[in-house]
Amino acid sequence: MEKIEWAVAGSIMILLSIWDVWRRKIPCRICLVGFIVRIPLQFLYESFSWMVLAAGVVPGVILLVISYLTREKIGYGDGWGVAMLGWYVGIWNIVQMLSVALLLSAVYALGLLVIKKVPRDKEIPFLPFLLVGLCGGIFL
Repeated sequence: MEKIEWAVAGSIMILLSIWDVWRRKIPCRICLVGFIVRIPLQFLYESFSWMVLAAGVVPGVILLVISYLTREKIGYGDGWGVAMLGWYVGIWNIVQMLSVALLLSAVYALGLLVIKKVPRDKEIPFLPFLLVGLCGGIFL
């Protein structure tokens, strides 16, 4: 029943991505709801071990620490979004999705800089790229 869990995670990520694009701010309450909803799903389907799910949160925690150390050059919401998604998909899947998201966001940012469409310090939303990584994980 991994598909149900990924569908729930995908639905939450769509909502967070839209919010990220429109408002450039991610409501952590939605991430918290995502964490809470995952618990009964784990008891119902047990598609991953608790250890794999807990380890899936680690990349998000690392992003939260980086956010703190860089004074939010990477937003706290991005860290919470990655942590929440890792709670759903486990450590190995979140690492793959995060790799795809980082690569795509870097290519996008580089493209914007090359065509001089934005200044160097312009913020770009990250969670839409993570959503693309999630979709790649679902369909591949």
